[in-house]
Amino acid sequence: MVKVKICGMRSLQDVQAAYGTDAVGFLTEAPSSPRNLPLEIIRILVPQVPLFTSTVLVTPIKDPLKLGWLASEVEPHALQVHADISAIEVKRIRQALPSKVKLYSLVGVAGEAEPLLKRAVVLAKSGLDGLILDTKKGAESGGTGYIHDWTISRQIRDAIAPMPVILAGGLSAENVLDAIHIVEPYAVDVSSGVEEGDAKSRSKILEFLGKVRSHGHESSN
Repeated sequence: MVKVKICGMRSLQDVQAAYGTDAVGFLTEAPSSPRNLPLEIIRILVPQVPLFTSTVLVTPIKDPLKLGWLASEVEPHALQVHADISAIEVKRIRQALPSKVKLYSLVGVAGEAEPLLKRAVVLAKSGLDGLILDTKKGAESGGTGYIHDWTISRQIRDAIAPMPVILAGGLSAENVLDAIHIVEPYAVDVSSGVEEGDAKSRSKILEFLGKVRSHGHESSN
């Protein structure tokens, strides 16, 4: 069954709205994002996450020592470096992290498939636990609210299997089933697609979850 991560938690109400999902994400050290949170708020919110829901610390910074410190302070289940990093940087970050913290990184999907496939294959051998495939628009990779060419994401998914692929970028209840059918990812990652105003919408999250879970039922029949 495809797993669901709701990213961009901003409050206890957001955390409560996401009950029943597989993972929730907290963004930090990203001052240009409206979902950015200071570390002291994340430390308050993480213990409020239900027992069987994974916590993911999301950040665009790449400095291994800073990332190791952040992970030690928050104690998430996973760290998501939401930036384009090299295989060498992956190894340095891995060495700086607590051993129990999983590490995910990004391939920003835009342009031709071949260089993206090559990059993904190199990253898949670098020690990551999974790869985020998010939309790259201009200089921004992720957080754009736009979808990308899912057929490229499918090619990446096939090229690096069995490494988990997490699909992001402009997902919503209206398009997530199409995305899953094309890419067949390990998980889908949504933020703005389940928001109303500046907060997560419980009704939109339930609708999104319902669509994803319906795919699981279809697959088992």
